[in-house]
Amino acid sequence: MWSYKPLSAVVAAVAVFGLVGTSLAAQNPCLKERPEADKGSGYSAPHEKKGGEFPTAEEVGGDVFIAPLGKGAMIPKDIPIETLDGKPTTTGRILDGDRPVVLNFFLLFSPRSVDEMKSLQELSKTNSNVQVIGINIGNVGGKLNPDSAESDVLRNLRLVAREAGATYPIYSDTHSYTVQAFGLRNAPTTFLLDKRGMVKRVYAGPQLWTSQERLRDIREIIEESQ
Repeated sequence: MWSYKPLSAVVAAVAVFGLVGTSLAAQNPCLKERPEADKGSGYSAPHEKKGGEFPTAEEVGGDVFIAPLGKGAMIPKDIPIETLDGKPTTTGRILDGDRPVVLNFFLLFSPRSVDEMKSLQELSKTNSNVQVIGINIGNVGGKLNPDSAESDVLRNLRLVAREAGATYPIYSDTHSYTVQAFGLRNAPTTFLLDKRGMVKRVYAGPQLWTSQERLRDIREIIEESQ
């Protein structure tokens, strides 16, 4: 018997991100479950559910708002993502391990996310002591529509990056596994990491990365990492 969850909770989860993954390990054997994910049944394919029942909240991500990663947490490094030419990689492989990281999660169809790319590009171009990375966190449909045309998402990402003049590495998490793994509640959201991948600061909403305030934050992490 399927447990009842308010319909509004499911709609909210889908409307905000298009996807909040349920059981990462169930869908991807290379992933390890986070401890809090053990509570639910872990139904991993709600789009295949038979009988006309609407998926429960657990089936599209459990709690609508998952506890976000905060200061002092190590980021999960085994989450699958893709390069802009469709090659698979993970959140761990994209870190060079030599520099602090500005890890920006954004939504392709969000104008404020795209606008932020310009200051991220300027930061990347003028400060070689920090690694700037962008990850698009989904497409319309996401978990409930896993057969969405990923090639369309990647093509649009390439076009947007070109328009913004972004030459720093940009990746796609078409199925939005990072939404659950990082506990994302807002887009854009940016994590400032030390070179080991530990969270030092979290910024919800777009930032001006050329501002004195943000540059001061970055300098502090660079100094700590030396």
